[in-house]
Amino acid sequence: MNEDLVISVYPYVPLMLGLAVLASTFLRLDRKSSLTKLIILAACVLIPFLPVDDIDLGRYYLSVVGHVSATSTLLLAAILYQRIAGRNLLAQGELTILASIISVGSALLYASAFGLIGFNAFELGFGSLVLFSVLLAINVLLFGFGKYFTGCMISLTVIAYNVNLLDSLNYWDYFTDPPLAVLSGSWLIFSLYRSLFRAERSRVSA
Repeated sequence: MNEDLVISVYPYVPLMLGLAVLASTFLRLDRKSSLTKLIILAACVLIPFLPVDDIDLGRYYLSVVGHVSATSTLLLAAILYQRIAGRNLLAQGELTILASIISVGSALLYASAFGLIGFNAFELGFGSLVLFSVLLAINVLLFGFGKYFTGCMISLTVIAYNVNLLDSLNYWDYFTDPPLAVLSGSWLIFSLYRSLFRAERSRVSA
């Protein structure tokens, strides 16, 4: 497939996946027939190309939210797979690990953007050997501890960066985006609260 065609179509993919996740959640696609699933998923693919204010819905959506990171796209794909196939691609506890990695990276990036730290983290995204060495080390640990989805996700974001899938020269655009950073941080806070609540309940019960 022509590389320019892939780059031009890819920005629509997160919206397609997002619509499919919503449909699979509220319409319970796992309980529908194969034909019904196919029709609904086909509609999710076509909806982003509907015209809105002289442009299609996909371009209008991107003009509002900006870029959608490769990480968000992969997570949407994993959620959709879980909704339809009933199988979770993430190992036990892996979502918290993934959220931690995204939160730390996002915090570093946005703290740098607001001048809260003493160096420009955004510059690291332009092919910095330091950043990609850290990513390699993280991947080795992830695969070593059986966290294959997160390891593959990081690898795929690096590949997406190298083929310029988002038409961006900075890796951070492939790794995170503001909604993903907020959701990851919120999940960590929720996980911490849940752990503390369980620990307190166990202490009281004992």
